[in-house]
Amino acid sequence: MCGERGRIPRRASWKFACGGLKEAEVRSELEEQTALALERTGWALQLNQEIEDRTARELQFSEELERLSWARALDRRFHRPLSSGFGMAGYVRDRIRQVLSGKSWL
Repeated sequence: MCGERGRIPRRASWKFACGGLKEAEVRSELEEQTALALERTGWALQLNQEIEDRTARELQFSEELERLSWARALDRRFHRPLSSGFGMAGYVRDRIRQVLSGKSWL
């Protein structure tokens, strides 16, 4: 096993240490790894920006919820009556449409 202290080094350095790679091959491998590192760095920076944007939106939404907190009590109090009213209004609207279209069943 080539390598120090019984460890197997990374692919390029292991081959180079054992005499399996020429300098041009090492440079090529180094360029490939550098390109990969730059690509991953760009991806990580983009991910960080997305996280910051999402955090800012969450903060904005939290602030908007706090501004609307006064409406929670009204919503709890009037939800059922308003829901029933909208349901009845929808029924009446649909019934009027049936009568006007001539498809009255009653």
